[in-house]
Amino acid sequence: MILVFRILLPVVFICLYFLSFGQRKDFSLKLNFPRKFQTEKLTMYLDDGKSQKLLKIVNNHKNTIDVSGTYYSNYAAIILRYPKTSYYNYQEIFFVKDKPAAITFSQSDSTESPFENYTLANAYDLKKGKNKIHEFDSTEVKKIEGYLTRFGDKIFDGSDTSLTHEFGQLNQNLFRKDLEYVTSNGQLYYSFFYFRRNIAPSYMITPDSALHLFNTVFPKRFKDSEEGNTILKILHGRMPLKNGNSAPVFSAKDINGKEISLADYRHKKYVLLTFWATWCGPCIDEIPDIKILHKKHSSDLMVISVAYQGPSYATYLSDIKKYHMDWINIYNNEDLINLYGGALPIPRIYLIDKSGIITYVYDSNATTKENPISVLEKLLSKK
Repeated sequence: MILVFRILLPVVFICLYFLSFGQRKDFSLKLNFPRKFQTEKLTMYLDDGKSQKLLKIVNNHKNTIDVSGTYYSNYAAIILRYPKTSYYNYQEIFFVKDKPAAITFSQSDSTESPFENYTLANAYDLKKGKNKIHEFDSTEVKKIEGYLTRFGDKIFDGSDTSLTHEFGQLNQNLFRKDLEYVTSNGQLYYSFFYFRRNIAPSYMITPDSALHLFNTVFPKRFKDSEEGNTILKILHGRMPLKNGNSAPVFSAKDINGKEISLADYRHKKYVLLTFWATWCGPCIDEIPDIKILHKKHSSDLMVISVAYQGPSYATYLSDIKKYHMDWINIYNNEDLINLYGGALPIPRIYLIDKSGIITYVYDSNATTKENPISVLEKLLSKK
């Protein structure tokens, strides 16, 4: 069991006869919970080797939940979360393949994780890797838990920046500890899985350093897998995202089914590319300012907003209408998101000039105190 902090928003190569790398595979899983378990509080995600998405519930009857989906990696990773406090969740990750699987949970006598006791059928928990890393970073995790319990909302509401800074240091300590573990245990699949999800997209390590670790720590069978390809996309996507570099070129369908290509605006318009999510408060807060920029510079500026997956597609469409986001909107396009760094912090903004060059980059971890919208206004007024 691992606790996941709510405020922290990111394939082994095998020869299976004629199956090739990255082939799409299907899974089905039955989850059986004790009678007293409150299934309505459960959140489930699928990590398919390329991205994480909310898991579609096929059936929920008498605390038995059926789920199914597709995946591209060696395993489909099923992530279960259940609230412990307002700040963090219980979390457990299970792994399944293309055989029908089942996980049956039994009532725990303790007050700890509801995922503590279980039996598996064609499912795996990779306990060796998980338990080792949890033991290795337990001191750092406990410090973060204690800090959250002690200071709560004060860490994030801006009333005391010293609390925010110290909390950031605690997270950096945890990141360094986990990085130390992963680099010392590269032969374990779980280390590779953890690297893709938590280290490769992190702002706490440069993409060059992460790429060096990828090339030197893990065996070839991991690196040559679909998950390895995803890691390379994330790292290569992070590398050029600096002022003065060419913006990664992309083509993607918008919510109306229209093909949108960055190349179409070359020598025609500036492009304001934003990454956001319906569950991201700061992202919502910046929408009115983006609307002002869009209206004022509409003849020479195209706004493209790329949304990470939210609670539902219906909620996403409703929010676009609610906030009058009358520009190009793209939803949960995995290739585009990975091209621009994967699970980097949001909100995230790129201003791309008519030559396809990035002239401004902003994300929520930026150290500058200058308002990004003010900077954008100055840059657009000079064009």
